[in-house]
Amino acid sequence: MQNSSNKKLWIIIGAVIIVLLCVCCVAAILVWNFILKPSQSILSSSSMPSNYGVFLKEGQDFIELPEIELFDFPTPGDVGSVPATSSSSPTIVYYQQNADLSNLVFYSVIGQDQIDYNAAPNNQGYIEITPSSKLGDGLYCLIQGNPTAASLPGWCFQVGE
Repeated sequence: MQNSSNKKLWIIIGAVIIVLLCVCCVAAILVWNFILKPSQSILSSSSMPSNYGVFLKEGQDFIELPEIELFDFPTPGDVGSVPATSSSSPTIVYYQQNADLSNLVFYSVIGQDQIDYNAAPNNQGYIEITPSSKLGDGLYCLIQGNPTAASLPGWCFQVGE
């Protein structure tokens, strides 16, 4: 009888230890992801990102514009929450391998107007895009391809609030 009680006690102690180890691992992962790990969305301008993408230049920082798959000309509801800037002449850094600007269109989502832009290639492999004229408050997207075609990559941001 004594042996059976000792065996049950050791099984319970082992199970408690396993549960505590699992809780500690989960806590360590959460601390790393939400406290210790540096933000991936804001990058220092002292070095270009190791990954390709499209970024909004804010002072000395680059804010990554997430790629959105568009199935038609976007509406504000299609793009959801996007980064914002107060600049009426924002600089967008287009950092793509084999970038093809002939197929890149800059649009105002609200007015569905095409925005003329200046593109300045950089010897570090990225292109800085700025609108030719000041932008009013609103939602803007860079779209790779014809915006009336299906399934296109787009990168959107907001000017103003």
